[in-house]
Amino acid sequence: MANRSYLYALDLAPERSIKDLSENRSWIPITHMLLVSDAPELVESELWNNPDPIAIRGRGEGGYRRCVALLELLKAQPELPDRAELERELDATLEFLARPENRRAYYHLEGGEIFDLGGEPIAEAASQTLRTIGQVAADVDALVAARSQALFREASTWELREAESDWRSMLGLYFSDVLYFHFKS
Repeated sequence: MANRSYLYALDLAPERSIKDLSENRSWIPITHMLLVSDAPELVESELWNNPDPIAIRGRGEGGYRRCVALLELLKAQPELPDRAELERELDATLEFLARPENRRAYYHLEGGEIFDLGGEPIAEAASQTLRTIGQVAADVDALVAARSQALFREASTWELREAESDWRSMLGLYFSDVLYFHFKS
């Protein structure tokens, strides 16, 4: 098992189509959470044969807007470490996400491998992740509305607080057209 989270763009109609977007090792990064954060719900996995709904799907446009709002706010944060590298990564991520082929009606998060690492039942881990997504989304909405200069220090979730010192790991700015579990769209 690769122990990754996988993010896809998804259309259900007029015909079902799924597009690879991102994968991350060992945890679910902030960008993945934000992209599925508009009306997120537990749904059947596209990857794992599990009797419980363990994947998370959220509406595309709202999740996209929330994620982009955070990434744009990050570009205005002068105190973050390795500023030039962060700026390049943010620009590449924003460009990738803005491409029409990467914008769909939904974003779909597969976290089964990550949930299986925690020792609790996978369905419970998926439910907890769904709650965390709501908390991270609320934090981001508040921080973006305030245009905060102390962006991460004011967050209530550890994921956002940790991102100030370790943005490379926590933000999940790796996006690609081909993932380990690849869907041809």
